[in-house]
Amino acid sequence: MNETLIAPQPVPIADTATERRLHPLTLLLNLSRQLPQAIIGLIALRLSGPDEIRGWVALIAFFAIVAMFGTEFWKWWRFSYRLGEEELRIASGIISRNVRSIPYERIQDVNLEQGLLARMLGMAKVRLETGSSGSGDEGVLDSVDLAEASRLRDVIRLRKAAQETTEPAAEAAPEFTHAAAETR
Repeated sequence: MNETLIAPQPVPIADTATERRLHPLTLLLNLSRQLPQAIIGLIALRLSGPDEIRGWVALIAFFAIVAMFGTEFWKWWRFSYRLGEEELRIASGIISRNVRSIPYERIQDVNLEQGLLARMLGMAKVRLETGSSGSGDEGVLDSVDLAEASRLRDVIRLRKAAQETTEPAAEAAPEFTHAAAETR
């Protein structure tokens, strides 16, 4: 009985090692989530104040919208992700930088979610479930193009499978050589 261990082929990392950003329409989605709160605040400001501030409310509204868009753009610009050979790296944060490295072996599942507006825009939310912490979601890519989301899911699953097949082979190899040495 001649047993040979076949090493699994590495998953190609052609264009996956580059830093990527979320879809630019993420700005629109995030602003649409904040807009109702901003409108309620402006209505409350207008109704609670005297008539003398009527002109100022429009100016405050303009600067609030510019500040909201500027903050969302800066968050979008500072958010990036990269698929490495052994991990997914997510970097975010405006003032303080938060960099998370999630090894493929810890990822239990990759979920793609689409809300109504995201479905109309052809985007999806990618959730990485690791089983750690309370929520189970260690990594979330909020608004990614649907084709990119599918590609991410496939690449992560392939790399996780490649690591799982490599680890048992690496653990079995010393036992096999030891058993072969005893039979000689």
